[in-house]
Amino acid sequence: MENYFDNRRLLQLLLKWKLHLGIIAVVAAVLAAIFTGPAFIHPKFRSTAKVYPMLDVRTFSDESETEQMLEFFKSTDLKRRMVETFDLGEVYRVSKSYPYFWSTVLDRYDKNVDIRKTEYQAVQISVLDEEPLRASDMADSLISFCDSKMLHVYRQRYREYAKTSGMELKNLMAQRDSLVKDLTHYSERTGLLDYPEQVKEAARGYMEAVVKGGVSSPSSREVKKDLERLGQNGIPFWQMSEELEGRNMEIDSLRTYHHWALSQANKEAKFARVVQKPFPADRKYRPKRTLIVLLSVLFALSIGTVVIAFVDRKNS
Repeated sequence: MENYFDNRRLLQLLLKWKLHLGIIAVVAAVLAAIFTGPAFIHPKFRSTAKVYPMLDVRTFSDESETEQMLEFFKSTDLKRRMVETFDLGEVYRVSKSYPYFWSTVLDRYDKNVDIRKTEYQAVQISVLDEEPLRASDMADSLISFCDSKMLHVYRQRYREYAKTSGMELKNLMAQRDSLVKDLTHYSERTGLLDYPEQVKEAARGYMEAVVKGGVSSPSSREVKKDLERLGQNGIPFWQMSEELEGRNMEIDSLRTYHHWALSQANKEAKFARVVQKPFPADRKYRPKRTLIVLLSVLFALSIGTVVIAFVDRKNS
């Protein structure tokens, strides 16, 4: 009964002061509509784009391709380029003579440009601006600038690889040339040209000499001396030949990698696959005037009801 009585008294109070409460509601609605208008709050339009990463920029990073792309989108270099391209100091009403120009502009940029990873590993770019076309152009330019920056880093990485492999290739070729020189001198001094083949021929000659004249014949002893000389001189010759072959294989492999790194250093590539292109919005994103007006009216009525109840009770 107490709750029913309180509700009945509240209803009686509202009916008694309905005119005043109506005036409060109308005034609150009018004021809210005025102060949320373009003269006080500049309407903003939102343009959204979504991209997927296509190539990995840093092979040795533990981050995913999407996280790598997020870092590029959020880099200060990219933000400064956007500020300069779209003259965002003027757009955000910050004078260039202001001592904290860059920190202020970049702070407002962060409030108007939202870049985040979606649940499907895409990168979503949302840009708010007073001009719908500019918001769309900013989102589009962000993708282009990020793509350009990632390509620059990609090429720079492979330029370093090409430079390092080129220096190593030069070093290996110098080692190879030195081995060729040493092997040539050794060959001229010992008469060795093709160690395995010469050993075969000497062994065949020795067997023929043994068959014809026996082990003790002069020809057999002479051929045996040749075999012993081949054995003494052949091992260093064979070792140098094997080392030279190994160097040539290393050079061939490294030369292939060096040429590939050079091709990557001059590669034309796209790092962002656009799955949702930005476009100029035809409806403002904020402020939500209807919601603001409604909340303002409800708040004004609540305060008005409390005040009226207090006055009515005091008068009673």
